[in-house]
Amino acid sequence: MLSINMEKKALALFALLLVAFSASVYNWNAEGQLPDTIDYRGLRYDLVGETKEGLWSVTYTGSEQDGHRIYAKSGPMDATPVIYVEDGEAYYIYEADLGLKGIEFYSSGCIDATREAGHTKAYVEDGSLIIDHEMEYYCCAVLEMEAFMDDGTISIYLINVGDVCRCICNYNVRASVHDLPKGDYHVRLCGVLLHEYGPEHSDYGIFWEGDISLP
Repeated sequence: MLSINMEKKALALFALLLVAFSASVYNWNAEGQLPDTIDYRGLRYDLVGETKEGLWSVTYTGSEQDGHRIYAKSGPMDATPVIYVEDGEAYYIYEADLGLKGIEFYSSGCIDATREAGHTKAYVEDGSLIIDHEMEYYCCAVLEMEAFMDDGTISIYLINVGDVCRCICNYNVRASVHDLPKGDYHVRLCGVLLHEYGPEHSDYGIFWEGDISLP
């Protein structure tokens, strides 16, 4: 009888140690419980779920949330509507539905590089926010744009979905944001993000920022 009780106690102790070990492995990357909402590079993200499957298509962004690494899919990571926060063997999924649908974008393509660039003009025309920007950038680029809004701040991102050549030329780009409610906005023009390689190989920065009102 004594040996049976000792065997039961040993099994119970083993089960307890197994649970404790599993919990420690699962939370190896955690320094605190993840919140339902986090702020990441100027945008607010809400927790929508989790997955324990390996995510081979995501890349570490270089940022962390309370000791947890933040991952995103290749592309404009600073503007991505979905991020993945690692916690041991799982990823917590956060989403930010902040895209501005009413945006039009124009790019001149590579033009004369002899004139000085770097000028930005922001104004309101027929109820729409217009941003004209002259910039120097690598040849062979194909520029596109995404825009996001969070708490009155409009962030417009230039994205290079083309290539990068060893030469410089000028580009004229224009963003037109429509269907905005009347009010005051803080506007940021950011870039350039490399769609294929992610922000570690990009020229990401803020070209221009300022305040503008839609009467």
